[in-house]
Amino acid sequence: MTDFKALIALLQSTVDNFQQVIPGIQDALLDRLREELSALKLNGKTIAISTANVKKIAEIKSKLLGIVLSDEYKAAVKDYVAAFTEINRLQNSYFNTIAKKYSPPKVTAAIQKQAVLSVLEQLTERGIETNVLGGIEDILRKNITTGGSYAEMQRALENNITNNTAGEGTLSKYTKQMTTDALNQYSAQYSQIVSSDLGLDWFVYAGSNLETTRPFCLACTKKRYIHRSEFPALLRGDFPEFEAFDGKLYKGLPAGMIPDTTPANLPINRGGYQCGHQLRPVSESAVPADVRALITV
Repeated sequence: MTDFKALIALLQSTVDNFQQVIPGIQDALLDRLREELSALKLNGKTIAISTANVKKIAEIKSKLLGIVLSDEYKAAVKDYVAAFTEINRLQNSYFNTIAKKYSPPKVTAAIQKQAVLSVLEQLTERGIETNVLGGIEDILRKNITTGGSYAEMQRALENNITNNTAGEGTLSKYTKQMTTDALNQYSAQYSQIVSSDLGLDWFVYAGSNLETTRPFCLACTKKRYIHRSEFPALLRGDFPEFEAFDGKLYKGLPAGMIPDTTPANLPINRGGYQCGHQLRPVSESAVPADVRALITV
């Protein structure tokens, strides 16, 4: 399991390292926004409805995008993307211990290329404009075009940038979920392809449990060894460990899971958004005999 532990550590550290640059960028966003807002024309305590103010919306958005896409941020994106290749190396090293003369399925190269292109789109201009700056633009437009309260608009913008309802800024919330899910789902997809190729039906549910870990993941890490035939029961919450952790269903699935999760894609979706666990394929010989005896298929 050595390579498996190294893979989990890589997934966690890559996301953590990327997030280190985000607080400074959010502070810079707030500083620039305050500077730009001070140039708005006012009517007392409200914002003047004027052409100059309306034009400011696009100008502010453009300047904020430049702050996010700083050299430091671009370097962090580059380092993050490099982890996809390292995932491949660790995956291949692991599967070489399971199967003799193992070689990666050719399709994995195409999947890596697609995953990297997708993550770059989400972490650069288009993704940031839509998922981070879009909310700021909406607040600006709503208040500037209707003559809203300057103080209330400023509070709404500051809350959006540095302290939203999740307790973190919008940029932090977005990039944390995106980088976590993209990396973990890619790794899980790689494992799923290889496990199917090698005919592996046993898995270990592993990863670090945190204070925010969902009952489903706590239950699965407690169960530890999972056979592919058990996937439907897991999604029904129909296993003792789930009940022991007081697991609940929401719309037919364990709470917190991605809505379209099925037995077929469970190894990829795992416990849901921002899940840091992996369903790691293992050889049947690695599973304790008493556990294997419970499976009759």
